[in-house]
Formats: sequence, C-alpha cells, structure tokens
Amino acid sequence: MSQMRGWTEILSCALFAFALPRAIAQTTTRMESAVGSLADSFWVNDSTTPLAMTPSGSRVYCLEHAFFSCAYGSDRLVSMKTDGTDYEILLDYPAIVGLQFGTTTTRILDLAVSGDGQTLAAFVPQFIYPECAMEMPFHIWLIDTGGGTAEELAPGWPGGVHSAGFSDDADRIVYVTVDVSGRNLFTARRTTTTKYESDVELLFGPGELGVGYFPMLSGDGNTVVFSAHQGFTVNDPQLLYVYELESGRLAKLLESPVSYIASLGVSRDGKRVIYGSFSSGYTVEPVYGINRDGSGLHVVTASHLLGSATLSRDGKWVFFTDFDEQHELKSYRARWEGGDREFVGDPYYGEMTGSARYGVSGDGSLVALRRNWSTLQHPQPLVLVKFGSPWLTTYGLEEPGKALQCDVGGPPGAAFTLFGSLYAGNKRTPFGLLGLEQSRLVVLGHGVVSGPDNIATLVFQVPDDPVLLDVTYYFQGLVGGISAAAGLVLTNSTAVTFGVAP
Repeated sequence: MSQMRGWTEILSCALFAFALPRAIAQTTTRMESAVGSLADSFWVNDSTTPLAMTPSGSRVYCLEHAFFSCAYGSDRLVSMKTDGTDYEILLDYPAIVGLQFGTTTTRILDLAVSGDGQTLAAFVPQFIYPECAMEMPFHIWLIDTGGGTAEELAPGWPGGVHSAGFSDDADRIVYVTVDVSGRNLFTARRTTTTKYESDVELLFGPGELGVGYFPMLSGDGNTVVFSAHQGFTVNDPQLLYVYELESGRLAKLLESPVSYIASLGVSRDGKRVIYGSFSSGYTVEPVYGINRDGSGLHVVTASHLLGSATLSRDGKWVFFTDFDEQHELKSYRARWEGGDREFVGDPYYGEMTGSARYGVSGDGSLVALRRNWSTLQHPQPLVLVKFGSPWLTTYGLEEPGKALQCDVGGPPGAAFTLFGSLYAGNKRTPFGLLGLEQSRLVVLGHGVVSGPDNIATLVFQVPDDPVLLDVTYYFQGLVGGISAAAGLVLTNSTAVTFGVAP
C-alpha cells in the first residue's frame, strides 16, 4: 500500500480543519455514474433488457451478453452494489443454458427481486425465434442470489407461469399460471429462497373475473392490484381490481373498463396506484394515478410509451419512457400527484416481455439504466442515476495492477476532496457519517464536479503487488453544498477488496 500512501500525505489534523471553496449557487440533484466497465472484453453489458434493484437500493441485478441477437448468444447473470463495488457473477453462461427449454439458447427476458435481495425471479420463454417472437409456455425460475441455485416456480402448468412479484420482506409472492381454460392468479409464502410452497392459495381462476390477470403486489404484502381481461385479444376490455389479502376484500378500482393495460403499479402501503395503456409510440396514452379506494383519479403525466411506467415503493415518483423534443426516447420521472417531468436518462421499456419495470429504489432516488439501449450502439453499459445528496461510486476490476475509478457526484461546480484509508470508521460529524478512520485518512485527490452528469471521475492505477490480495481499501468524498448555506457534505463510503478479477 506504499504507493497508495504516496498519492498524498496522511492528514495529521482533523478532517474538519480542511476547507473547500464555496459551491456555485446553481442547483440540480441528478448524478449519473457509468459502472459498465466492470465487464471484460468478451462479456459486455449489452443487448439485454432486464434490470432489477432491491427496494433498499443497495444492490442491482442485470445481464451481460456476448453478442447481439434475440434468440442466440450467451448470457450471464451478474450483480453489484449500487455504489459500484462487489461485482459478482451469479449464473455464468453454462448455468443460464441449464434454464433453457428450447433447442437453442433461450434468454432471461425479465427479472424481479425479492425485498431482501435473496431471491430473483427470472422470466424465460420456451423458445425465442431469430425475429424475436416468443413461444409458450413461459417459465419463472427462482434463483438464490447467495448460492446461484435455481428451481422452477410451480412447474407443470401447460401454459407456464409469469408475472411474479414479491413483498418487500420476501415472505409472499404473487404469480399467474396458465392452463387450457385460462389464467389463474396465485399467492404463496416462502419456504426457502428458491421455493414458495407454503399457504399456496388460488385467488382467482379463469371465468371468475376474467380470462387473464396482470397482478402487482404491494410491498407490505397485503394488496394485490390487478387487471382482469375480459377477452382473448389485447383490444378486449380489462377491469381493474384491488384485493386485500388479510381481509379478503375485493373492489373495482374503476367502474369503466380499460384496454391494453401495460403499466400497473402500487405503493408499498397499497394506498396509491398507477395504470396506463400500451402505446405504440405514435399515440398518447396518459399514466393515471388513483387512490386504493377509487378516489382521486388524475393524470400523472401527459403521455408514456411501451408499458414502462413504474411507481416507486414510497408512492412518490413515477418513472416512464417518452420522447424528448428531438423525438428520441428518454427516461423521465414525475411526482405521483402530477406536475412537471424531470429528466432521468436513457430509456427503459419492456420491448420483449411487455411487463418490464424500472430497477428503482424504494424512495425513487436511485435508478439503473442501460446506456444506448434504444440506439443499438455498442457497448451498452450499466449506468446508475441518483438524485439527492452527494454520491460516490467506486468501480473497476478490483485487482492489483488494474485501474480503479471513483465517480464523485454533487451539485455542478461543487469542489470536492476524495479520501482513502485502510481502516474503516463510524463517526458522526457535522458533515454526515464518516466511514473512514479519521486519524488514518489519505487525501487521494481534489476536483470540481462538472459535465452534464454532475460527476467527476478520478482514475487510480492499483499497484501490481500480490500483497494487496484480500486487502480492503475504503473511499469517501467531501463535497461542497448546493449553496454557501448548505456547507460541506460527506458522500457515502465505499469499500473495495482487491482480488482476482471476476
């Protein structure tokens, strides 16, 4: 670690004797960090839709792909912390192949993650044709994120299983099964991380309320919001219902039917709902907000596209994909009550599944996206967009001899200092929680936040020394506030354990 100490001298004074220039008074809270460089030259974060994030915003799950094709190619399932560290391969290509049912490599087309982050639900069709058409039945595999084991959810249904969703405590799941007579809406409780076989309950079967169902489960595990399809085509009407599991209360959310529901969401407490019809990109289909009791119907945003609208767990933010002024697809967010939209980043939508959702934290402050997704430019790295307090992402291959990057995010024009240490800390300060041992800090660099993404990047070459293997190094930034009155703010701290590249 001698070279790391050489970046600058160890601070002999308290951290708080250090002063930064006053920040520019311009205000903005959006910060974007591209962490896609974690993939090596063969595997790229490329050509795959699924992204999922734990409600806590602590971890994100996605696919890497060897080359572009709907039906062919090689996927692997990966995850990382949302500060850019702890990159992990959950299922490598041979394990993904083990989930297939057809005669060629199938693809994971959608992901959902349990609230505790221990279980992933992966949507896999029976077969995908080169022109991107899918063949039934559909399958849901439940994957243990700790060990990589996988088991099929409710196997044996002739039409398969789809639309799996979890409660935030991961205790409950809802899903839809398909048989020759129609679709069935089920709920069950967890027995292991890859099994939901306790208290299995058929909520509604074919012919009871409709021939098909599209459910969303509230984070508290009590409210199921779902559409009941009244016919066999997408143009047939659908009725929106709310069902409370504890009381057994069923109520129509709307008296009038709607058609082609593609966006549906419910807040963690079940009190706020969004819904919207599918748009081809040429029609205006508003996203609506409504209370669980059917009151307060209103337009959240003027238009949306491709079934992308996602409600954050706290019910405050709606994320959606729409055209910008140049008629290019972009992601935005708007408050559930309505009002002006706020730019987020590149688009995200369920091109193949029709039910994909943004990977977004429970409070709507952090979202995962795929850069260049709609333009088919390569590579298409994973990017994380954060709103709010100053932020630090630290990423790279995390091994001796490789480059390590730190993205410091904050208000545009804000000065910052990046610190490092071999020792973690936990001390409350006037600037926030200091996650490094204050007496053993190293100043790694200074700079000013700039650019359209409100991020400054510092690149460090880790010494090529085997003594660093299994050594953990800690990083944290101190960033100027959005005004002179706001003062200085500590970012989150990050930790990198050097080892063999994944």
